[in-house]
Amino acid sequence: MLNSFFNVSLENVNSFRELKDLIEEGDAYISIFGGRIVTFPGINGSLYVDDLALKVRQLVRKNFEFSEEDREQGKFIVSKIDAFYKKTDDQAGFSNQIEKKRNIITTTLVIIRECLSKIQIIWETGDRESFEHYTESQYQIRFGHKPNFRPHWSQTNCPDRWMASK
Repeated sequence: MLNSFFNVSLENVNSFRELKDLIEEGDAYISIFGGRIVTFPGINGSLYVDDLALKVRQLVRKNFEFSEEDREQGKFIVSKIDAFYKKTDDQAGFSNQIEKKRNIITTTLVIIRECLSKIQIIWETGDRESFEHYTESQYQIRFGHKPNFRPHWSQTNCPDRWMASK
C-alpha cells in the first residue's frame, strides 16, 4: 500500500521545483502486482510513476508560460520519469536489455495495467515534450521574432505553442 505521506506530498506539489526536489533521489521498480513504483532512500513510502507523469501534466496545464528555470527543472523531471519508465520496462522484460525478467504473472499484470491506464502512452506522445515548446510571446522574447511557421502544438484550452528550432 502506498504511504499516505507521499500522496499528500504529491497533492501539495505546486511547482516544478517542488516536484524535482521530491523525485530527484527516487528509484523505480515493478511491484509483484505489476505497478510501476518509485521509492525514496531513507523514507518509508512510494509513488506510482504514472502519478508523477500526471502531476507534470497538471503543472504544465496550470501555466504554459514557463520561465527558463521551469524549463530546466521540467527537462530534469522528464528525464527522471523517462528513466523510471525505461527501468520498469526493462524489469518487466519489454526491452532487449533486460535487468531482471519478472515472472509471467507480473509481466501480464503490467500489460493489463498499461491497457487500462494509457498514461505512459499519453506521456510519451505529448506531455514529455512540453518544455521544448514556447507560446508566441515566449518565442518572440527567446528568439527575437515571432514564429513564422505553424504551431507544433495546438489544442483546445491551451495556447498554441511552437517548438524551438535546433
